Amino acid sequence: MTNKLSICMIVKDEENNLRRCLESIKPLLKDNFAELIIVDTGSTDNTVKIAKEYTNKVYFHQWNNNFSDMRNFSISYACGEWILILDADEELMNPDTLIELLISDFILDYNTIQVSVNNIINKAGNRVIFSIGERIFKNDGEFCYSGSIHNQAQVKQPVYLSEIKIDHYGYINDDDELMEKKFKRTSKMLMDELEKNPNHIYYRFQLARTYFMHKDYYAGYMEIKGAYKKLREFFEDINDIPKDLYYVFIEYARMSFMLKRYEETIDVAKEGLILYDNYIDFYFYLGYAYFNQENELEGEKAFIQYFELYSKYEKNELNYHQYTTVEFYSIDADIKSKVAYKFVNHLIEVKKYKKAEKYIAFIDNEWYKYECLIKIIINNKKYEEFEKIRLQLTQDSQLIFISALEKKLKELDNDTVKVISRTFIKKDNEDSYNLINRTRVGCDKEENRLALFRQILSKTSINQLPINLFSEIFNELLLIDKGYFLKEIKKFNSIYIKKFVLDIIEEYSNEDKIIDLIIEDNKRVYSSVDLHKCKVTICSALLLSHVNDKPDEKYKQIFKKFVSAGKQYVLNVYQPEKLRLIYPLVDNDSFDKLFILIILIEQAKEINLKSAINYYKEVLEAYPYFSAYLNEDLVNIKTQLEINSVINDIQKVNNTNSNLKVFQGTIEIAGQVGTIVKGLNQKSNVTAFGLNYYPGYINYRNTNQVDILKAGNKEVITQSILDETLHAFDIFHFHYNTSIMPDFKDIQILKETNKKIFMHNWGTDVRRVSIAKKLSPYTKLKIDPKNNIGDETSIIKELEFLAYYIDDCIVADAELYEYVKGFYNRVHYVRQALDINEYTSSENFEFRKTKPVIVHAPTSTDFKGTKTVNAVIEKLKLKYDIDYKLVQNLSHSEAKEIYRDADIIIDQLHSVGHGMLALEAMAMGKPVISSISDFMLDFYPKEIPIFRANPENLESKVETLIKDNEMRKVLGKKGREYVEKYHDHREIADVLLKLYNS
Repeated sequence: MTNKLSICMIVKDEENNLRRCLESIKPLLKDNFAELIIVDTGSTDNTVKIAKEYTNKVYFHQWNNNFSDMRNFSISYACGEWILILDADEELMNPDTLIELLISDFILDYNTIQVSVNNIINKAGNRVIFSIGERIFKNDGEFCYSGSIHNQAQVKQPVYLSEIKIDHYGYINDDDELMEKKFKRTSKMLMDELEKNPNHIYYRFQLARTYFMHKDYYAGYMEIKGAYKKLREFFEDINDIPKDLYYVFIEYARMSFMLKRYEETIDVAKEGLILYDNYIDFYFYLGYAYFNQENELEGEKAFIQYFELYSKYEKNELNYHQYTTVEFYSIDADIKSKVAYKFVNHLIEVKKYKKAEKYIAFIDNEWYKYECLIKIIINNKKYEEFEKIRLQLTQDSQLIFISALEKKLKELDNDTVKVISRTFIKKDNEDSYNLINRTRVGCDKEENRLALFRQILSKTSINQLPINLFSEIFNELLLIDKGYFLKEIKKFNSIYIKKFVLDIIEEYSNEDKIIDLIIEDNKRVYSSVDLHKCKVTICSALLLSHVNDKPDEKYKQIFKKFVSAGKQYVLNVYQPEKLRLIYPLVDNDSFDKLFILIILIEQAKEINLKSAINYYKEVLEAYPYFSAYLNEDLVNIKTQLEINSVINDIQKVNNTNSNLKVFQGTIEIAGQVGTIVKGLNQKSNVTAFGLNYYPGYINYRNTNQVDILKAGNKEVITQSILDETLHAFDIFHFHYNTSIMPDFKDIQILKETNKKIFMHNWGTDVRRVSIAKKLSPYTKLKIDPKNNIGDETSIIKELEFLAYYIDDCIVADAELYEYVKGFYNRVHYVRQALDINEYTSSENFEFRKTKPVIVHAPTSTDFKGTKTVNAVIEKLKLKYDIDYKLVQNLSHSEAKEIYRDADIIIDQLHSVGHGMLALEAMAMGKPVISSISDFMLDFYPKEIPIFRANPENLESKVETLIKDNEMRKVLGKKGREYVEKYHDHREIADVLLKLYNS
């Protein structure tokens, strides 16, 4: 028996869609009514396996970048009387209707059948673009497709517009992966075709749509505008344009409208209406475009025409069978409703109330419909209509209606609100909304109002009135009777309580009343689990409403009440002895977990500080918005843990048998403390210990740390550290004008106990402008008066104080000597130390001949000359292909990884000599550009391989290294040799030991 229908499909990698499609056509496959033909063009997933579950007619043809060829291959296998073309990302919605149609006699008079296609364009499925397409064809042996990309069927007349419906899921535009895949495939094929034939209007139209779906809106607009211009070049008279090219006008109108080019939209839409005067989208675009140009009269006309056509569409009275090339964007019910809402509001504004009432029927959204209706009634002052309308509505619709009315009432004056409220007061009607309106009219005594509110709450469930009215009631109760407020509000669940509280704060500006309620010591008979939970919810609403604010004292109290109530709640609900086992199972969305963790933290603080910190980390990860309230305690715990660790390590030093014990601290400068400690500890009979009070983002981790800036009682903490160090160490080697205690209170004690003390100065701690300018004309210093950085008077005063107690000063070079000479009894030169084994270039690194990597890493942009460096690099980019990396706000280990792969490193331009970066870079075998003044040349070893530069000649210096790859290699090799010779941390340790023992 011959099949009535052949379903022809071409597929590739469609395992996510195919089963849905094939399930939809199963009724057609019964009793051999239809055969299913599937041509696979190279699937690598489970597509073929799924296809074979439904048919044995699965064929394979290699993809050749031509859709029509593949379609025609599938058609060549068809034996049915009719052919249905279906894609894997589609679903046949009414197969029974198709069966009835094909077995009818009248369809024999037609050669082609059109179907309706709903193109679903979002994952939620509530945005649909409607189109008509020829999908069913009489199998006369001649039917075929043409066109390599957007294949077009060779349609034979007559054509029948059927009621067959297909849902299409292929262009869900919020599925980024799907849209990107489609764009890459389709755009390439279209551009290839247009390269062969630039004047092909249909392909240019399809490329415009492809860009638009990919959200390249301007590119899409330019393509369709180009197609339109080509079309008008071919046909100067609009009336000569063939009817089947109308799609160009439609897409041009749509895309120009989306880009807010309203003049173009109006012009092209009016031209399009000459071709087809009942195309609904044109009126949609015209209406909006005219209104955006404030041509309201023309906008009205367009929207009226739009709604007339929409009504005909709903009644199936529009003959849309000729529209088979484009979709209909404005037939979507959601869009229609939004247009109606805009149009009705306009009509209300211009006081065309009767006309507005007519178009309210097109608004599907109940809220918007009632909102418009309420405006009309208020403008007409027919307030008695409100109660008539309300009583005709279902319970759910009443809620929406009352909500919309209440919102509008807030915009009106008190006298008008009272007039409207009276219309709801009926002797024979004592429902909740009636009672609420009684509280607004003629009920001034608090006891009477309270009685009404009690009556309302006793007889009204949450789904009988809008939430905002419960908020109004609780706001009134808060002012009249706080105890009754708590008693009633705790009966609701947390979601509603939070809503009531936020409304009281935002709508009624009574936040202070809520705060007073919580802060007061309410020892009432309502102290129950429900009340604790209620207080937690009220506090959380208060706290979360100020989540981005710095907590003041009131809110700190609120947080304490929040935690106190929460702890009482969880201790009543959960078994206290099992909290540690239970908390991982508690949902983060519940504050229960927060309170359990806080209880565990309090317990752990007495036993194990590390456990307390781990619990805190869990709290901050789950509840980051409470960090401002929790961080202080966390910091105190961390600091205490750090102090315990430091004191423990100091005690270990005290218990060693070393001949020499050295303390280094209390700030880490460019990793020098940790590196020196490492070098000293490699020597026999020496134990060195480093302490850093100021850890930062650079994160040098070779020393012990106590973050003194975050510590609570600095005096107590530092005194405890000093007490231990006095017993443990022989040598105290301080850095950067710091010591163990604030304000150098320990220096005199160390001096009196005959400890050897050294102060090691490094730069801005002693650098003064008056001297620096004499050493180099390019010097710029970091100036920060608030922190006494760069203030000469403060620097001198500090040096005088320190030199009174300390005899020995250490500096790295001749520049720093100029700042400290004359203060200390003895000044010693000790070069910067590097563990050179920690600084190596990237494995198999070779200097690049093309696109060299240039790195600059400023800690102080002024001192380093970053502005000049950036400007020079941008200028050189115009001549050379270079890769520039500005290293900022990275840890030392992260920055080192970038240095390791650099071809050129620029250190600093406004200094007397080079910095630590230069040494690190040379240790990695990198050529370094840095300032070195003439003054410093006499101090540095003559073989120093730094490529000298200043702000004036930097460009030529960088350009030289860009062009001269061999020079980079030589400088890199010499740099490594230089650092090995002069800066090895083991050699520096020997120099220091001689000083310590002298």
